[in-house]
Amino acid sequence: MQAATVHLYEFGDFRLDTAKRVLRQLDGTTVPLTPRVFETLLYMVEHHDTVLDKERLMEAVWPDSIVEENNLSQNISTLRRIFGEMPGSHGYIVTVPGRGYRFVAEVSDLTNNGSAAVKAKQGSGSTLAENGTKPAPAKGRQQSPGKTGGPLALAVLGVIVLTAAILARGPSVGLLKKHRIGDAVPVRSDVHRHLQYSGRDFRQRSPIACT
Repeated sequence: MQAATVHLYEFGDFRLDTAKRVLRQLDGTTVPLTPRVFETLLYMVEHHDTVLDKERLMEAVWPDSIVEENNLSQNISTLRRIFGEMPGSHGYIVTVPGRGYRFVAEVSDLTNNGSAAVKAKQGSGSTLAENGTKPAPAKGRQQSPGKTGGPLALAVLGVIVLTAAILARGPSVGLLKKHRIGDAVPVRSDVHRHLQYSGRDFRQRSPIACT
């Protein structure tokens, strides 16, 4: 069995919700209606700008009952009182002599607009979930590859220079650690031999040494 279509009608200062079967003012105030009065209003709103015979109205509101015309007149009077209509001023319901009634207020069906907005919002969310995609990050948070590569390159270069400096002066540092300041630093054997030969050659060439 197909479910009945839900509608949201707006007319004048009122809004009729067929899903919740309630009449509200535009400020959200609920207007209490009996089930039969609600059915009378709903049928007239759905057939607005159409002259509705009294018999047709009574069959729609009381489909399984035989009622008197006075019952329909009471429902119409209740609706006119709710709408604030005064005698001679009918902005919602007009009596057509010898026929019945006509709902003359301008009716707007908000069902399509509201449903489209909800479906569009739900559809965008489900599409993202099905595709497994995430919203793109804000442009302000994106980082440029050039900005991150510069500091990294400088850091690597600094490590290389520092390592080269440590290796270059490694023997001197080790020698200083082995001998305290003030101690004689031993000379390597090859350097010692060179110094001996140089001193012997100097004495041979020196005039003082020859005398």
